[in-house]
Amino acid sequence: MLYFRFPLFLSLFLIITLFACKDTKESKSIQSYENKLKSSEYFKYTKLIKLQQYKGYQILTLMNPWNPELEWITYLLLEENYQQPQLNIKPNFTVQLPLTRTVVTMASGLGFIDQLQSLECIVGVSKKEFVYNPLIRKSIDDGLISQVGSFEQQSIENLLMTKPQLLIQSAYSADQLSLDKFIINAGIPVIYNCDWIEENPLARAEWIKFFGLLLSKATQAEAIFDSIEVNYHKQCRIAESKNHRITVLVGTPYKDIWYLPAGGSYKAQMIKDAGGHYAWKDHYQSGSLALSFEEVYAKQHQAEVWIEVPFETFNLMQSENSNYELFDSFKNKRVYNNRKQMHADGANNYWERGVCRPDEILADYIKIFNDGSDIDSLLYYKRLK
Repeated sequence: MLYFRFPLFLSLFLIITLFACKDTKESKSIQSYENKLKSSEYFKYTKLIKLQQYKGYQILTLMNPWNPELEWITYLLLEENYQQPQLNIKPNFTVQLPLTRTVVTMASGLGFIDQLQSLECIVGVSKKEFVYNPLIRKSIDDGLISQVGSFEQQSIENLLMTKPQLLIQSAYSADQLSLDKFIINAGIPVIYNCDWIEENPLARAEWIKFFGLLLSKATQAEAIFDSIEVNYHKQCRIAESKNHRITVLVGTPYKDIWYLPAGGSYKAQMIKDAGGHYAWKDHYQSGSLALSFEEVYAKQHQAEVWIEVPFETFNLMQSENSNYELFDSFKNKRVYNNRKQMHADGANNYWERGVCRPDEILADYIKIFNDGSDIDSLLYYKRLK
């Protein structure tokens, strides 16, 4: 009997073991699939961020903004009460969460953090005159938030005195790590917000999810972005219902060069989404076009609306260049700046909150492009006097 029982016992043991192994492998496979699924779906528009999510930590990879096919900088975001995992890659920086002390030197970064109701984590900014938010400005006046200087004139001493966990700033070169070597060697991780390079308005707004990860508020960030996305598309449908696509001129010359948004830029996309016709829409490159006054006048002197001029009044505009009065939009007094929410020292909420809320800017555009009669309800723009 023992001869028969042993193989039966052995068989049952092997069967149970096989199923257990199979179940374990399937569980691991499902868990990996879920992590991959969450990571791939977290960012919908931006192509500059890759995310891998695991229990207790995330691996955040920034793609090279100047060559998006290449990985650039990798961050290990380590959640509270978790030990650093063994990885098959070496991250450039490890950021310990939650983030409670950070220096933020770009306007949109302040806007994203404000939307996530986490201003208390900011211990340093560039300069007060670059900050619109009244709560941050008051904290600067009260000595609770330090000024570390602008990108070109950053004070390493002031930065070190704030004892930040992290410095969040813009990147202007693929060699940014080398440019920031003194900060990095001082033991301060640097993370780069590259929203300004995005050519899709919603891709720019989606960087709130990037800040959501840093602030351990990923769920809140997703909800805020989802609301922005829905509202943006709602505004697009309103614009589509209009029969006439109004012609739009943007900006003014700087040192004899008129820098206009190229057809592949986020600005051109927003003009289109708002129901405007942009004369340079077929110039598909991203960034800006550098044109002469004569080139712009020849193609756009009959533009019906003129936006984003750096003036408060028509008299100031005319005194700068009397040729502006040759444009139809100037003659018809349909010229707008984006300075409705701007302090006397130049800090402009358009660059702080507006960049983060393309749905709000789009709503302004639609009102301006419609007939301009609803100008009192504009958030960021106002008609010149």
